[in-house]
Amino acid sequence: AMYRQNYILASKYLNQINKNIADQDSTFLEVEAVTKNGTIFWAQIQAKSTNFNSRKACLFTIIDISEQKKVEAENKGLQKFYSNLFQLSPGGIVLENSQGVIIDANDAFCANMQYKREDIIGQKVHKLAHPENRHKVDENIQRILAGETLNFVEKSLRNDGTECYIHLNEHKIKLPNGEDGILSIAQDI
Repeated sequence: AMYRQNYILASKYLNQINKNIADQDSTFLEVEAVTKNGTIFWAQIQAKSTNFNSRKACLFTIIDISEQKKVEAENKGLQKFYSNLFQLSPGGIVLENSQGVIIDANDAFCANMQYKREDIIGQKVHKLAHPENRHKVDENIQRILAGETLNFVEKSLRNDGTECYIHLNEHKIKLPNGEDGILSIAQDI
């Protein structure tokens, strides 16, 4: 027997599917579904417009995506965990792409270098190097991308132009988009 709330929900999904199919040939919808024995699971429903016996019809394919949803939830939890580690670290952390463009920097790094986060994102890391050391930046990037971990002290410039010495520990990582990048741990000394 179908409970009234399930009937209303099913009607809502069917109405959404009919609207989507009117706009395109097929549509996907992810919903929580219930098996005959009452077990709730995540389902992906594909509805495709077709003809059957010379009449317009709709072909439905339902796939259990519960495991995928479970993995997505776990990944979301891990992502939040690592994001908190990144932001709450008392040491400076910078993520760069393979060209040395800053993708992200945590609050500790920004405070030490006297930059607002939004002002440093998208800038080349060369900007932070002292002019007498800028010629080393591209060489260091290439060494890191070749797999070498660099651990050194470098003279840098804060946003106000004052000099500082930063202990850098830098190594190659895979960025979320799958490309190579650089993780720099930066400690003011």
